[in-house]
This record gives sequence, structure tokens and C-alpha cells, in this order.
Amino acid sequence: MMQPSDRPTPFVASHNNAPNAVERSASSIEGSTVLIIDDLPANLGVVVESLESFGINILIAQDGEEGLMRAEYVQPDVILLDVMMPGIDGLEVCRRLKANPATLGIPVIVMTSLNDINDKLNGFKAGAVDYITKPFQIEEVLARVETQIQRYRLQRQLEIQNKELQRYRETLEQQVAERTAELTKHNLWLQEEIEERKRTTEELELMDFALNHVRESAFLIDEAGRLHYVNAETCRILGYSKAELLKMSVLAIDADCSAEEWAKHWSDLKQARSITLERSHRPKTGKTFPVEISANYFEYGGKGFNLALARDISDRKAAEKAFEDQALRLRTLLLTIPDPVWLKDTFGRFLACNTAFANVYGQSVEGMIGKSDLDFNTRELTEFFLQQDREAIAMAGPRTNEEWVTYHPDGRQALWETTKTPLYDTDGKVVGVLGVARDITERKRLEDELRAKEQYQRALLDNFPFMVWLKDPESRLLAVNKPYVEAAQGISTEDFFGKTDLDYWPREDAEAYMRDDLEVLRSGRQKAVVEKLVNKGRPTWIETYKAPVVVDGKLLGTVGFARDVTEEKAAQRQLLLLHYALDRVNESAFLTEIGTSRFDYVNKRACDQLGYGKSHTA
Repeated sequence: MMQPSDRPTPFVASHNNAPNAVERSASSIEGSTVLIIDDLPANLGVVVESLESFGINILIAQDGEEGLMRAEYVQPDVILLDVMMPGIDGLEVCRRLKANPATLGIPVIVMTSLNDINDKLNGFKAGAVDYITKPFQIEEVLARVETQIQRYRLQRQLEIQNKELQRYRETLEQQVAERTAELTKHNLWLQEEIEERKRTTEELELMDFALNHVRESAFLIDEAGRLHYVNAETCRILGYSKAELLKMSVLAIDADCSAEEWAKHWSDLKQARSITLERSHRPKTGKTFPVEISANYFEYGGKGFNLALARDISDRKAAEKAFEDQALRLRTLLLTIPDPVWLKDTFGRFLACNTAFANVYGQSVEGMIGKSDLDFNTRELTEFFLQQDREAIAMAGPRTNEEWVTYHPDGRQALWETTKTPLYDTDGKVVGVLGVARDITERKRLEDELRAKEQYQRALLDNFPFMVWLKDPESRLLAVNKPYVEAAQGISTEDFFGKTDLDYWPREDAEAYMRDDLEVLRSGRQKAVVEKLVNKGRPTWIETYKAPVVVDGKLLGTVGFARDVTEEKAAQRQLLLLHYALDRVNESAFLTEIGTSRFDYVNKRACDQLGYGKSHTA
């Protein structure tokens, strides 16, 4: 790759002032967004200034990875892509842009050297729609950018129009279907009117039979609100007989309806022909219940009628109420949960948060909505937070990190363990990031204190000159000191965790040690033994001590130590031999402590001469 000093001048200011072209560009591309992907954006200063002067929003990415991320995140109108970049070159970036459905349609203009025909051809093969050569001509850049922006906009507009046309077509087809259904229904009613004029009992009975076998209550009502027909379900749910209902008006059944409201309802129904509404019906018991009514207007014999089908929606209303209550409980839980919780959109603006989070910045929950991290933090810290958001989105799942925050009311700093999770809409598009934090300052302090205490205890354990160990109730090693490691010919104290004596000592000895452990655990008493071992052909005397470990009344295992008492045993043996020899000489022998009259030892000859036993002379 060429160094900055070797690369050709990236632009040339044109001496041809073309006011009409410039004004046309400014008006047609103002408010557009252009993403420039170039590892040396400083060389594009004039291009950037010129584009910005025409109201274009400029975004810059200095490498391919950043450019790919920004293109997908921002969705610019045009991408200016340098072919020669370190890492991922421009052609590879272009291929990836075209391979990503999210950036496939964004036009890419490659920036290349004047005579580099291969870059141009390869750029087109990679998916670029145009190219500009270095040194740049500002008017040419504007013209090509404007062309691609207009083309891209027209393409998107065409897509939108196609979608709108499809929706219109579907709506029209639905309306035709609905109208067809309405016409079919209307024709049915016309046929029924004809048949009604013939007053055929057979059709009347058939209609009554049909309406009596639907789950909805059926009413036939005239303009005055009088009931001309009710089905069996109406009688059952209201608790009246059919004769009683046919003497009543709709005002006696509809608990929410007045004479004035009925007149307005009739006018609306007559105009709309069909209305769906929710009301309350009053049964004979007087306890009202909600219903959903499908009112249908028709005329027969020159008079208007309303065939109304009413469905009891008590269960649905109860479910809606339960849902609203649950939503209220969830909101209350969110606002009162002690851990800070917040929701940001993809631009870093707060959409929602709870009281714990708002308190960090000394704000109300409502006062946080629409704000961003930059409203409360330094730019550097804001960029850190946004980077964590971007990484959570890139991971497509929860991301946990630790971060220091400052509580604005008092300046207190706290260490947070923050988990951020991307949120998606029903189409799978990222719409924001949900954050949940927990203040772990005190926990960290306690962990540090515990770690220091463990290090102190480890140092204390390792400084014992003899073997020390701790076991669980299953005789598994939990901790050992360095003398134990050396005696067992191990590598480190950590390697012994979870192991047993069988892993390090001869099986016969190990099983004996484990039997001692079990005896201590069952008896709840300590045990001390001195036993003779043979170590490398040399007899050795070992004193072993084991005791149960009980914390808060719970038996956790055993603790023990072992030390070499060979020298002590040898001294005791020599003393016994000395006593044996002195008891067999003819002279009296006495051993006293200087300054006292107490005998520490007398031999047999001295006892015989004095006439005392050893117990009297001691």
C-alpha cells in the first residue's frame, strides 16, 4: 500500500463555477447522509467540506470493519469507498456490503486512481455502482453523489410505492370480499323479506331455529327501540321469557343507553349499515355484564330494522383487566426494583428507566426520557457506554461488564456489574438495548478482604514446620500446606483439592488414615496416635493428631497434623536405658534440681539404703 506521502492528491478544486449545478445539487441532496470509508480521511478535507456545505451529513470510517458496522447501523444514502486500505481493502468491503441484506441496496462509489482501470473493473464486479478518480473534481463528486442519492431515493420510493400498491390491492380485495359478503347478506335479507311477505311459517320457523342455535343473543329492533324478535340465548342470558322481552324496549336492557343516545345510535347505524360496539346489558337479576354487539341495519316493508347480535365478553374483559393489572405490577416492579434498569434506543437515547437508575443522575424517571449519556457524563465515558451497547448488539445476546459510575447528587463512585441485552422488534430488527446494573462495590470490597484473609491463612498454614491438612466428611482433601505437598511428592497445594489419601500414599496406609477419619467423625472426639513408619529403609516415629471440624453445630470434616517425633523417641529410649543402668550399680545415685530439696531421680540402691520407695523420694 502507498504511504500518505506517496498517494496522489485526492482532490482538485475546479475553476469552473457552475452555480446552477451546485444549486441543483444543494437542493436535491440536502439532508442526505454520506458514509466515507477511507483510512486517510484527512486527504478528503475539501470533499467533506464541500459536501457538508450542501447540507449533507458526513460520517467517516477509517477502516473496513468500522465502515461495515456504520453502514449497517446508520443506513446512509451513499458510501464513498477507498479501494486501497490496510486490513480489509475496499473491494472486500464492497463485497461484504453487497452480501449483507441490510446494506445490499446502498449505492457504493469507489474512489481510485485516475489510470487504475483494474480497480474500476474490480469495483464494478464487487458491486459498486460508480467510481470517482483521484485527483477529485468537486463538481464531478457532487454530480455522481447526487445521481446515486436520487437513484437510491427513487429506488426506495419505488419499493415503498410497490408496498403501498400491494397494500392497496390487498385492501381493495378485502373490501371487495367484504362488500361481496355484505351484498350476499343483503340479498339474503331481501329474499327473507320476500319470503316474509308470503308469511310462510316454514321459513319463520327455520329462521327461529337457526338463531336459537347460535351462541350470541339475537335482537330484532325497530327505530323506536322496540323488540320484534329475540332468540333463546337472549332469554337464557337475560333471564326473561320471550313474551316478557317482546314487551320491552332496548332502553330497558342496555344499561348505558338513554333515549337521546339511542336516536344518535340509530342515525349512525342507518348511515354505516353495520357497527360493532361494546355496551352493558342489564338482566332480570339487575347485575350488569359487558357485551360486544354487532349491529346491522336493514329495511323491510319501508321500515328500518336492526338485527343485533350480542356476545357476553365478561371473560375477555376480565382477561384484559388481568393483563392491565399485570402490566401495572410489572411497571411497579420495574420502578421499585433496587437495581438500576434502563432502555435505550439505537441512538443512545433513554426510552425508559426505573427510579433506581434515575436517582443516579438526580433526575425523575420522566426527566430521563429522551436524554442520553452525554447529558450527564463526559464524552469519553459516554463513548465507553455506547461502545458497550454496540458490542452487546454485535453479540446478539447479553453482555456483562464492570464499569465505574458517579452518583451525581453526592459525587459518590460505585462499581457496577452491568448486563446489556439487545432488543428486537417483531421483524427481528434491533430497536434498542436493555441495561440492568448491580452495585457490586461492597461485594468487591468483601471479596478483596476475603482474598487477603485467605492469603494470610495460607501463609500461616504453610509456615507450620509439619504437615497440616483439612478434609471433608468423605475424606477428600480441601487444603494442605507445603510440608504435606513435599511429603506426598506433589507439585502445588492446589493439585490436592478433591483428592484422597489413596492418590498419594500406599493403599494400606491410606485406608488406615481414612478409617481414622471416619472414627473421628463418628465419635466427634479428637484422636492422637504415635506410630512407627519405615521411610526409605529408616524407621521413623510419627505423631498424628486428628479432630472433627464443627461450625455452627454442623460437622464440616476433619483437621489434622503429623510431625516427626523420631528424635524425641530416641531421647526417651536413652533415658530409659540410663535409668536401667543406674538401678544396677552398687552406689546410691541422686538427681536434684539446684536450689530445691526435691529429688528428680533416685536409683534402686539409694532407695534400699534410705528405706523408701521411689514414690516417696520423688
